[in-house]
Amino acid sequence: MAGVNYTFATEIAANTTVFRVEGFAANVADFIAISGDLGFSKVGGDIIAIGESVDASLEAGNAAYIRLTDASFGLALGADGTTAFELKNGSFKAAIDGLAGVTADEVIVQYTNATTSVAADTTLDIVDLSYTFSEEIQADTVAFAVKGFAANVADFVTLSGDLGFSKVGTDIVAVGNNVSASLEATDSLYASLNSADFGLIVGATRTSFELSNGTFDARLDALGGASAENVLVQYTNADGAVTAGEAIGVADINYTFATEIAANTTVFRVEGFAANVADFIAISGDLGFSKVGGDIIAIGESVDASLEAGNAAYIRLTDASFGLALGADGTTAFELKNGSFEAAIDGLAAVTADEVIVQYTNATTSVSAGTTLDVVDLSYTFSEEIQADTVAFAVKGFAANVADFVTLSGDLGFSKVGTDIVAVGNNVSASLEATDALIRQPELGRFRPDRRGDPHQL
Repeated sequence: MAGVNYTFATEIAANTTVFRVEGFAANVADFIAISGDLGFSKVGGDIIAIGESVDASLEAGNAAYIRLTDASFGLALGADGTTAFELKNGSFKAAIDGLAGVTADEVIVQYTNATTSVAADTTLDIVDLSYTFSEEIQADTVAFAVKGFAANVADFVTLSGDLGFSKVGTDIVAVGNNVSASLEATDSLYASLNSADFGLIVGATRTSFELSNGTFDARLDALGGASAENVLVQYTNADGAVTAGEAIGVADINYTFATEIAANTTVFRVEGFAANVADFIAISGDLGFSKVGGDIIAIGESVDASLEAGNAAYIRLTDASFGLALGADGTTAFELKNGSFEAAIDGLAAVTADEVIVQYTNATTSVSAGTTLDVVDLSYTFSEEIQADTVAFAVKGFAANVADFVTLSGDLGFSKVGTDIVAVGNNVSASLEATDALIRQPELGRFRPDRRGDPHQL
């Protein structure tokens, strides 16, 4: 044709059959956006496509996204309406407000429609390109699967586990059922929730997640045998409020936020916490944990501390305020105060106290008066200085009637020795009162109930 020219810009090898599409881009059923360079071909009545540096992304606005980049890609479109594609062996990238250091061990993106399944090891070939579906894919699969997901959440907890991501409306959602959240100061000082159910919602400016129904694991220095009845981990940013009953799902995994979560929530709540402290006391109650710098702290508002000698003899501080500080450098301190005093000692009736305080520090820890701990909306202040190596169950204004014999009064310090509870005081009174005139023995020495419950003066 006169006036029409064509120049082959690049060399073409012999036996070349290429339908190459550069800068291909498509949205897949409100699931993901795909982009990259693809080679197309026709095999029988089907169309196939392969790419070696293809991207898949879930986007929630301009700043929030989940991406698999530079991935291998295989697509099969059947004349009978079947559709399947997969991306793998790429690089994982994520931008989620509040989550830093996001990584993954493996990411795979899969899609099949309702009439399509793919057998393991199915291979597509286009000239010198090849793609193999290494795993079976069931029909009606829509998966952005992230194995070995890990992230640091606002210096609060570290998340890890296997997640499935999807797009719901304008939000990215993720669910998992074997996910962990941990507060870790060192390898030997931590609190974690493992094997938990997980739900995450990410909007253009929103981040909300929760873990529940997991297993509590903790190593908390002197607090041995730590256990819990229920643990809940929650995080929301300024736009992340969650309504009760909000439900999300990816494939056949679902998550429901059972309760309302306010904006700007950072909670590692442990209900029914229980631990024994260095053969000193047993602690139980509901605690809120957090990480401050490299340290773990915990606060509770209705916590119990008890010294037990068998089933019937005990000294207890109940419904107390509690503050705990565990340092990465090995420091440990806790205190309970402002609770109710209870005692069951055979022979002693009408036991009361003016003030009870329980304190513990290890050999390397002292606490300055006025030191304050904060966990979200909870706060605890150590009102008095605590010296290093303190182990104290201090009862001020102790008073009891001893078998209609004498009335005891004074300030006592209680402890556990073997299976016995012991108490000492150096300004204690015992009085026999017939009238207003008293017969009094001042400064009674040491007192304990033995295993039979009989009182003994030592």
